[in-house]
Amino acid sequence: MVSAKEDNRAYEELIEAFAKVVDYQPFAKYIEPSSGLVTTEWDKIDPEGRYKKLQKEGKINLVRL
Repeated sequence: MVSAKEDNRAYEELIEAFAKVVDYQPFAKYIEPSSGLVTTEWDKIDPEGRYKKLQKEGKINLVRL
């Protein structure tokens, strides 16, 4: 999971670098309602289950990547 105050080029570069390190791409991106932080998540084991949980939690602008 990577979070930042805004989604800009530096954030995208960080996501790309982290994806190379863990050797797979993130599955979801959203805005955390409580903090307003943009968050990108990885889940190699159960991305479908995690995505459903994020939907139930009411994440803002939740998108599947």
